[in-house]
Amino acid sequence: MAGEKMFNGWFNAPAGSELVIAATGTTKNKFVLATLDGVVTSKTGAAERKISGILNTAIATEERIPLKASKIYVIDVDLTFITDADAVVEAQVELSGGGLFGKKFRTPISRKKDSVEAVTLFVSVLP
Repeated sequence: MAGEKMFNGWFNAPAGSELVIAATGTTKNKFVLATLDGVVTSKTGAAERKISGILNTAIATEERIPLKASKIYVIDVDLTFITDADAVVEAQVELSGGGLFGKKFRTPISRKKDSVEAVTLFVSVLP
């Protein structure tokens, strides 16, 4: 749909930075469940560990994922629309000394009740 972006990548991020993810959409009459489902791999693609979590879409609590050297991070922000709702997924890579690496990502997503969507985030980290 217009304005939606379902993938964002940050390539060659510096080690020691953090991927910060948040989602909003739950209000008094609307409910969106946001979960994280991802994997950390070596540069050769060998899976090393799973990433999972739940984002509080009522108050946009951030999930922070430390980025380690020579790793690849692929994370789906899975949105389950319990009611008709408008959600927003935001993510950025924050440098260890402050500031951002690349651009902040933000995408609005509107769906009807019982819909499920995934926004995929990709980060490769320098050695």
